[in-house]
Amino acid sequence: MEQQLRPPQNWQDFETLCKKLWGEIWQCPEIKKNGPPGEAQDGVDLYGIPRGEGTKYYGIQCKKKDSIKNNRLSKREIDEIISEAQKFNPSLAKLYIATTANKSAEIEKYERSKNVTQLENGLFGVHIFFWEDIVALIDENEKTHAWYVKQEQFRSRYEVDFTFSGGEKEITLEPTFLRTTTNYEEKYPGLHKIAKLLGKEIPPELKAQLMEPEKPSFMLSSPGPLKALNELFSEDFANYARGWFSFSLRNNGSVAIDDYKLIVKFEGNYEEMRVGRKQSMNDVFMKKPCDYNCKSDPEHSRLIIQPLENQTPLLPSEVVEFDDVYLKLFAEESTINLHWQLLSRNYQDNGNLTIKSNPISKDRSKTRHVLDPKDVRTTVEIEDYTSENMEDGLH
Repeated sequence: MEQQLRPPQNWQDFETLCKKLWGEIWQCPEIKKNGPPGEAQDGVDLYGIPRGEGTKYYGIQCKKKDSIKNNRLSKREIDEIISEAQKFNPSLAKLYIATTANKSAEIEKYERSKNVTQLENGLFGVHIFFWEDIVALIDENEKTHAWYVKQEQFRSRYEVDFTFSGGEKEITLEPTFLRTTTNYEEKYPGLHKIAKLLGKEIPPELKAQLMEPEKPSFMLSSPGPLKALNELFSEDFANYARGWFSFSLRNNGSVAIDDYKLIVKFEGNYEEMRVGRKQSMNDVFMKKPCDYNCKSDPEHSRLIIQPLENQTPLLPSEVVEFDDVYLKLFAEESTINLHWQLLSRNYQDNGNLTIKSNPISKDRSKTRHVLDPKDVRTTVEIEDYTSENMEDGLH
């Protein structure tokens, strides 16, 4: 099945396709378009007498739909088409409504009901062919199929490639987390036991003196002058638990894509998604101009990208790179699926990308002292690995 066939770009070409297709189906070389553009057509764009039907005319009403803003056929439209087609002279035996609209179970149910009502009243039957139905008919009729595929090859071709920057459709992020094991040990082993044997409590003043603040068993390491300068220009301190990435869009077609919008839906286990630039010193002196609006929509777990109003269309073979995106990830392995959709005035497309999260753990240990043996324990804490908590002694 040639399910990838796209609908014609305008209503004139759609009428021509329907004329070619049903002319072959009906074996009716006399199938005609009903009058010139602008004249009343009585609800019928094409008409003819299928082979074997004697003198019974069949009619076709072609409804080209905008695939982005209005891709549905309404019950009201059906009623209006049927009402107009009743004026056709001579009376029709059947009326086909051919449309590029998306298939709808509700509308098909309404179609069946209207068809029965029409037949019970001695009027023409009504049948709707959605674009999916038409594609199936094109595939079943060899002459129309060959003709339409050939026509499409010489027409404008729309095709995009939406990927991660670098051309990948799957990436692996390695967020880094700090795993701190703290061992609480008795500072003065036996002291608490001796006090208990003597039936005395250790005075609070003595406790305070015995438990004077300790110097930590680890020392903060210096990030180095270049790293410190780079972080000075960053919009936030370095957080290595964030997964940074960006997208690119390439026009692989033969015509420019104008007034487009990209919607990227995130599905998976992550804590936060934000848009920004992973700034460095180079960005301070070589900041590229921003010619699009890239914003996150946390409520719907999606990202929306649109060029600014004054931007030129995306030309054939042109590639545009978008702002950086970061995901605040969790400390366990996960998969995040991205479903993207491109919408424009005359073209739409969609696809999927994948992000694999493979966390890295930086381990460190600390020792803390307690007086009461009941407080002896071991705790494990996992937190983001940042420029503020990088320390010596990691292993």
